Amino acid sequence: MSVPGAAPDTGSTESAFKVHAGTTTLAGTLLLPGQAAAGQVPVVLIVAGSGPTDRNGDSPGGVRGEVYAQVAGGLAEHGIASLRYDKRGIGATPLGVNPSDLSIDLYAADVRAAADSLRSDGRFSRVILLGHSEGAGLVLQAVNRGAPANGIIMLAGAGRPILEVVHSQLAVQLDSAALLSYDSAMARFTRGEPSGIVPPATVPLFMPYLRNFMRSWAAYDPAAELRRAMVPVLLVSAERDIQATAVEHARLVSARPSASVLLLPGASHVLKPVASTDRETQIAVYADPTLSIVPQLVPGLVSWIRTLR
Repeated sequence: MSVPGAAPDTGSTESAFKVHAGTTTLAGTLLLPGQAAAGQVPVVLIVAGSGPTDRNGDSPGGVRGEVYAQVAGGLAEHGIASLRYDKRGIGATPLGVNPSDLSIDLYAADVRAAADSLRSDGRFSRVILLGHSEGAGLVLQAVNRGAPANGIIMLAGAGRPILEVVHSQLAVQLDSAALLSYDSAMARFTRGEPSGIVPPATVPLFMPYLRNFMRSWAAYDPAAELRRAMVPVLLVSAERDIQATAVEHARLVSARPSASVLLLPGASHVLKPVASTDRETQIAVYADPTLSIVPQLVPGLVSWIRTLR
C-alpha cells in the first residue's frame, strides 16, 4: 500500500476512543501513526455501511476480512490517523434508544458527534469523513448539518434514493410478480400502513422497528445532498460492485462534476478483488477473511487527503 514519495510509518499505536453522542456512547478504535508524536496529523473518521457492520467492517451477515481495519492500517502507514466506531446497537456501542426511533438523522447526528470530538482534539490538523456504502450517505448528511470536515470521501455510495436502489437490487433476484408485491408492500410500510404479505427474501426489510428508519431513508436523495455540500468530495467507485453499481456512481458524478473520482479496478462492494459480478462469486469474496483490500484504494485516499487544507 505504498504511496510514491512517502515513508511508511512503523510506529503506529491503537487505543480505545469513546464519543458521547446524545443517548449513547460510541465505542471506537483510534489508530495514531508514529508521526503523531512529533505534531498534528490528519484524521479520517470511518463510518460503516448498513446493517450490523462493526467498526472493522465485519458483519454476522457474511462479511469478513476487517476491511475498515485494513484501510485504517494503510492510512497509518502514511502518517494519517483514523477513528472507526461501532454504530448504535452494534458491537460495544449501546443502542441508547427504542429501536423504532432509529433514523438516518440519528445516525448522522452520531457522525457529527464523532467529527466534533476529533475537531476539538489538538492532535489532529484536519478531519476527513469517510463513509462506506450506507455510511457514504451518513457522512454527506452529517456535513450538511454542521459536522466539521475538511473533506468527505463517499466510498461505494448510492446515488439514488434508497428505495430505488433496493428495487434495482431486488429486480435481479425476484420475478416480476414478487417485485411488484414488494414495491406495493414497501409503499404501504413507509406510509405507516400494514405491509401485508411480502416476498420471503424481503422479510427483514419489513421488521416493525424499521418503519421509521426506512421512511427517513426514503426521503433522502444523495444527489441533492451532494449538490449542497460545501467541502471537497472524493467519490470512490468499485468496478465490480453489484450493490452500488456504475449507475449510482454516475448519478453522484453528475450531481457534483467538480468532485475528485477514484475508480478501483476489479473491486467488489467490500473493496476486495473479485473475478466477476456473478452473485455466488461475490458472496464468496465477501465471506473470505484472507483477502486484502485492492491495492489502489489506500494510495488513492492518501494522495487526495494530502491535497486538502
